[in-house]
Amino acid sequence: MKTVRKYQQENKIEARNISVFLGKEVAGTKFFCPFCRNPIMVHQQRIIAILPGMTVFSMPHSIKCSNKNCNTTYHFHSV
Repeated sequence: MKTVRKYQQENKIEARNISVFLGKEVAGTKFFCPFCRNPIMVHQQRIIAILPGMTVFSMPHSIKCSNKNCNTTYHFHSV
């Protein structure tokens, strides 16, 4: 499996913007970044994780992966 840095170098990716559509089954689980598998995300300099009991509407609209090598931004949308 390729590392995130190697993937970015090969594809010349500096930043990603990804839309994530969340249903009810996603709320209450940790969100893992598909590129670096990091379960912790950063929103406005706060480290957050999707915790049990957190609903889709209580989540931020967009968060950035806390892995500095990943540089992926996720935009959340409820379905």
